[in-house]
Amino acid sequence: MPTYQDLLRDVSQLAERFPGLGTRLSLAAGELKSLGTPPMATLIEELKGYQSEFVDLCHRALALAKEAGLPAAAMPVKLVSVRELEAFIQSLAPKDPAIAASGTPQDRAIAVIDHLLRLTYTGDDQPFAPLVTCQQEAAKLQKVLQTATGPLSPSVNQAVEALAQGNHPVVHLLQLIEGAGNLDDDRWLALQESVTASLGRAMTAAALRGRLVASGQTAIAPTTATAPTPGATSTPALLSVPLEIMVHVSGIGDLRFRSGDYAGTKGESRSLEGFQVTFASRVPGLGIRYMGHVQNQGDTPWVGEGEYVGTRGQNLRLEGFALELTGPEAHKYNLNYLGHFARFGDSSVVSNGEFCGIRGQAMVVEAMRVWIEPKR
Repeated sequence: MPTYQDLLRDVSQLAERFPGLGTRLSLAAGELKSLGTPPMATLIEELKGYQSEFVDLCHRALALAKEAGLPAAAMPVKLVSVRELEAFIQSLAPKDPAIAASGTPQDRAIAVIDHLLRLTYTGDDQPFAPLVTCQQEAAKLQKVLQTATGPLSPSVNQAVEALAQGNHPVVHLLQLIEGAGNLDDDRWLALQESVTASLGRAMTAAALRGRLVASGQTAIAPTTATAPTPGATSTPALLSVPLEIMVHVSGIGDLRFRSGDYAGTKGESRSLEGFQVTFASRVPGLGIRYMGHVQNQGDTPWVGEGEYVGTRGQNLRLEGFALELTGPEAHKYNLNYLGHFARFGDSSVVSNGEFCGIRGQAMVVEAMRVWIEPKR
């Protein structure tokens, strides 16, 4: 019987392939329509293999759900996409013992609150009022649960159930802080919306910027990157030099991300209008510079760390970009990056000053992914 981790790994590997396959199919469809050129046999075989793997994963996911005791009424009638399949598999995740302790719903709720109360804020504006307020309210609930001798009120019962089942904004905050690198874009956005709606935009920003950490941890700890080389299996690589990437997304505004994350959106027809990059942890002798290609303006100058490239609020899309490391330590590292382009999906991975995009072809960068790896 497949395990949850096996399924999640296999569906993640399949998900890495569909942008590239989709791009090749799109190009083949264009040639078929304009020139009557039939798709290559290798492309058709690749598509058949993709369909076969998808169907097999669907069967395995349903078998795991049945083994886990998921009611028939909760089973999906039909899984039609990899993203939908991935979300269904993630819904079968075993409870994290660090968040959901074994025992009664009250025990699990208290464990979540304990986790929240261990959070500290590492920014400059101390104390951080949104976190203080949230922890004060959580501590009140925890005291009620620990001292209750009779039936709980409906409102308390509702909070306990949400905390125990992982549907509470506090749980979403913890997942956003500690599991962002393992979340797909849809789940990441859903968590961000939940935290913002219930706990405020400042709390969401602090979580995304790595300002909220558990006691004894350091802010913005090195994470893993999973950007794949086309046709290869993804292998996480240690980000010994973590970065913060800020992008300005059309219709949304400034958003901040970490190394290895997709900085921006995917499939929402929202272009990046600009970006800036900073080191989250300083490495002596290592710097960074970058540039972009902006609609109707062409290439920007190369700028240094923390400088903004592009425009804001002018509806001028970013069509390509390049980054490279500078300084006497630069030769020890590779700076890797890729772009997610509207209608085309992910580009291949490029490195160390190579241009990502195509100038003058109205490319639309929806997201960028940047990470640093030590050379071996």
